[in-house]
Amino acid sequence: MRHFNLLIPKLICPLVSLLFFSQLMAQQVPIVRYPQDRVVYTLGNPISPLLIQQTGGGPIDDSPSGLVSTYAGSTRGFSNGLGTAAKFNRPTGITVAPDGTLFIADCFNNSIRKIAPNGDVSTFAGFSGNEGRANGTINAEFFRPFNLAYQNITGNIYVADSYNNQIRKIAPGGVVSHIAGDINGDEDSSDGQGRFGRFNNPTGIAFSPLSDLIYITDTYNSTIRQMTLADAEVITFAGTAFGSTYVDGPRASARFNNPNAIAIDALGNIFIADYLNHCIRKIEAGTGIVSTYAGDGTSGTRNGSRLQARFDHPTAIAINFRGDVFVCDDNEIIREISASTGEVITIAGSGNQGSADGLRWESSFFRPIGLAFDRSGSLFVADQDNDRIRKITFGGGFSIDKPLPQGMIFNERTGAITGTPTEASPEVTYTVTAHGVFGDGFTEIRIAVITPPLVTITPADPAACAGTSILFKAVVTGGGSNPTYQWMVDGVNAGTDSDEFDTGTTISDGAVISCVVTNNDVAGAPSVSLPAASAAVVLTPNVTVSLNISSAQQTQVCPGYQIRFNATLTPELSTAVTYNWQVNGVTAGGNEASFSSSALEDGDEVTCTVSVSGPCLVNSNLTSNVIIVDLLSAELCAVLVPSAFSPNGDGRNDTWMIPALLGYPTCMVDVFGRDGQLVFHSYGYSIPWDGTKKGKQLPVGVYYYVIGISPGQKKLSGHISIIR
Repeated sequence: MRHFNLLIPKLICPLVSLLFFSQLMAQQVPIVRYPQDRVVYTLGNPISPLLIQQTGGGPIDDSPSGLVSTYAGSTRGFSNGLGTAAKFNRPTGITVAPDGTLFIADCFNNSIRKIAPNGDVSTFAGFSGNEGRANGTINAEFFRPFNLAYQNITGNIYVADSYNNQIRKIAPGGVVSHIAGDINGDEDSSDGQGRFGRFNNPTGIAFSPLSDLIYITDTYNSTIRQMTLADAEVITFAGTAFGSTYVDGPRASARFNNPNAIAIDALGNIFIADYLNHCIRKIEAGTGIVSTYAGDGTSGTRNGSRLQARFDHPTAIAINFRGDVFVCDDNEIIREISASTGEVITIAGSGNQGSADGLRWESSFFRPIGLAFDRSGSLFVADQDNDRIRKITFGGGFSIDKPLPQGMIFNERTGAITGTPTEASPEVTYTVTAHGVFGDGFTEIRIAVITPPLVTITPADPAACAGTSILFKAVVTGGGSNPTYQWMVDGVNAGTDSDEFDTGTTISDGAVISCVVTNNDVAGAPSVSLPAASAAVVLTPNVTVSLNISSAQQTQVCPGYQIRFNATLTPELSTAVTYNWQVNGVTAGGNEASFSSSALEDGDEVTCTVSVSGPCLVNSNLTSNVIIVDLLSAELCAVLVPSAFSPNGDGRNDTWMIPALLGYPTCMVDVFGRDGQLVFHSYGYSIPWDGTKKGKQLPVGVYYYVIGISPGQKKLSGHISIIR
């Protein structure tokens, strides 16, 4: 931080100007709305066009709608040429020079490629394509360069050379030099200067706009590292090496899980794609507080407010001049987190694997993994498994965050909604974006498509004791938000306007119950159902109930393993049931039909008593059978993880044997390669890993494993070597 103080006087004016310009732009985003915030349509009826209105703000961009195009690359290979005549091999990172020149980390070609503004692709460094760590010019080599950052003042390019565990520099003349990381490429997490500051698969790299600092995602160390340009001093800025988990808070105590991309906004806030935590993290400038910026930590594809949204292994991150954060997802789409609204939307990609160009919401990608903006606001994407560099232009018009019900049409140029709905839909909130000249405006519209109500009633086969009442319930599809009900007994109106009907104690054997439901949502056009399928009352004799408990675990397991027990009543009852589980005569568990515990000991006796109530029951208090717990010994359950195995087919040590895991049948075993890719996954470990992925032998080397023994127990992690 000693360099930061020297820059403060120079930064005051630009920051003030930036703040003023940002406020000006925020005031000029278009303000749009639909005439209603909620509409309900009927299945099969043409709708009146729903037209969007602009009520204020700046102008909407009238240029053509945003497009995705292939900027360079075609099939996999290593050749130069103009645009699509060139070939790449799984490009991963992009940085852009002020003149619009793109520099590409061509990962599996072990080279840095250059794309001139006219689209001409050439090799800038790593001409041989060989794996290595040689410095210099013509003979310089890289080993899986993953990402890179361009320094505008000097024209130097800094490269996260992931498999060499180094940070390299390429001078404007193409001279490659080693800046930081072990000189021999060995992995470590040590802080220090130059070659003494070490990494374990560095992937993301970004410059701070406020100082002479570089920030790096040190993926396999699950940390964020900081390096000074002046003396290459490397420190651990946030997280703890081998502390892979998910913790917000001060940067020293925060935790990440394989972070692999990083970007820094104009105010110095750091944004991180936290790959295995499925979220975007933020390190606040000044305070160093780490927080979750977007995503709920669960893998998925869900748009909406940023902390409710879901991401699937985010792999790249970039920030535009407005502070909007853009993210690549493993779900083959590009997402945007709006700085002004906090909304997460999909800005490109259909979600299907492919290489289709065209309107950005109809385009397709195949593992997009790198992002960078040029000065015109175009977004470039390293489309890794398509071996291409794609370009996204953000034209004007409108976009919607999710598909409308079938038969309904959204006009991307006018924002109008038209058509004839051909499928029913519950009420869904849609976010519509108006792409303005100075920023995007948003509005929401709730749309439902209803059908004439369909009604069933339960119980469908009612049975009761003579002299008791039966409660019926109407289950309605397409009833709307304010349905009305009319019950009938033998065709005669009965009961009240409710989704439930009580027959009373005078109901006779064979009486037929039915119900008619009216949907009142469409003003002036109520939709009436046909009568529900009839249900004839049948008086039944008294019932004797038996109780049996069983264990979900049929084999011996280890002490501390959670065992589940289930209680079964015969016959099944729809009336109230109270459960009381006991271990050695002492109450345990809750009032549920199942009981789980990880604190059982060998020889413990598990029982359950049940109280039931309702008509026609002969017995209401039941006692179950006894289950005696049978556990493996603690000695057999000690998890000893071998550090190496040799799958060479000689019958000795051909698999990664961990015998104790047989006592943990729900254990989770994951093994990752040095590139962060999952190479082995097992739920339970009855079949040991044989060193292959999808039937193909993996190369000799060191891999990283994570073993979740059982719920509530600390995960085991470390390295496993394949030798032959």
